[in-house]
Amino acid sequence: MKTGSISEMVLKRSVLKHIRKDKNIVKSGAALGNDAALLCIGENDDITLSEGFSDSCELTKAVSERIGLDPLEMAYIRAYNNMSAAAAVPFAALINITVGRLVKEGRVRTMMSEISETAFRDSISIIGGDTKISGAMQEDAVTAEVVMLGRSMKLRGDNISESKKIADSKNIAESKNVADRKNITESDSVADRKNITESDSVADRKNIAGNKKIAAGDQVIICGNAGYYGTSNLIIRYKEKLLKKLPESFLEQAVLKSKEELFIRDMAEAAYKYKAKYVHDISNGGIYAALYQTADKAGMGIKVRHEDIPVRQETIEVSERLGINPYMLCGTGGLVIVCSPEDTEELIRQLTLVKDKMYASGDKRTEEQADYKTEDQADVSIRGLQDEKTVRLAGEITKERLRCIYSEACLINRVIEMPDGDEMYKEVME
Repeated sequence: MKTGSISEMVLKRSVLKHIRKDKNIVKSGAALGNDAALLCIGENDDITLSEGFSDSCELTKAVSERIGLDPLEMAYIRAYNNMSAAAAVPFAALINITVGRLVKEGRVRTMMSEISETAFRDSISIIGGDTKISGAMQEDAVTAEVVMLGRSMKLRGDNISESKKIADSKNIAESKNVADRKNITESDSVADRKNITESDSVADRKNIAGNKKIAAGDQVIICGNAGYYGTSNLIIRYKEKLLKKLPESFLEQAVLKSKEELFIRDMAEAAYKYKAKYVHDISNGGIYAALYQTADKAGMGIKVRHEDIPVRQETIEVSERLGINPYMLCGTGGLVIVCSPEDTEELIRQLTLVKDKMYASGDKRTEEQADYKTEDQADVSIRGLQDEKTVRLAGEITKERLRCIYSEACLINRVIEMPDGDEMYKEVME
């Protein structure tokens, strides 16, 4: 089997097929295209669980030092992204770390110190986990898994819940409840709490991922450049090889500037606020895998225009030099969104506003980086980050269960194959 996420065929026949579900508890569980599980723990109470994984094979020492991201942080980001895609906000996390025998204590201590600070910032309590040394892996290897527990977002009116405000909201609510209880009778309090709980539950559940059924004709929106994270990773790992063909300034522009670029929480919250039916975060297997999984989740087909898949020129050039498919390259930080045709225009407008805020504090390309010539002197036009349309209407859900990429201009009509591994781990061309 290939390195990366297991193929869909193997996943279905060797994993999902053997999982038994208690329908009284599991509302949404293990399935292709599900980013998290939704559990019913009471009449009006649900809990969402998500998981994220990373290791030192993906984040080598050079990559970690260059972009300031270790395997535990990447696992945390992916767990958070899965939670956000499922229309939930995390409040607790379990941390599992496994290391080889040569890994120093200081590295484990540093990872835990940094993730504790990040979790505290996000109002997430670390409630347990497992840390072990294994003799069954490379002696300097590290694997990390983060499991998060969360609750559904509350999307009423113009107010959208944000993870960073949860702690403050809880404190305000608690103090208000204490004051209210002093001024009302016990019977009134019980009645009020029941009404509030029921109305909140009804309002919340209308916005829970999966409650709105995907239909043929629904529009597919892609947010974020295909393979951006994977490109950054490959540039660091194969920089000497790439410098023989491409300018250093050009390559440096495509390297991840901040780990915050990998979080999808703001985009996912905005998507659900403006009537998205389904949100799926892009990760291992790239945009092609995400589109395939989206169609599988819908139980329908999907048609996407090749030219409307956002992708940076750096990704195209790097992929060409290394002999990989940029559309099957890890895209952590990106999203696939499905919505009704009538909601598409406003949703794209709002998502673009969120992206613009992210770019406002980002770096801009210099004139030198904006135009260059490759070895064969072919002109390549590079747009500035501020001009890139990274939120695009890319296609639609179809009744026919065919998953395809098409382009009338480029005469492309390609079937999206089952996801199988990730191009980030592929042996590159010499």
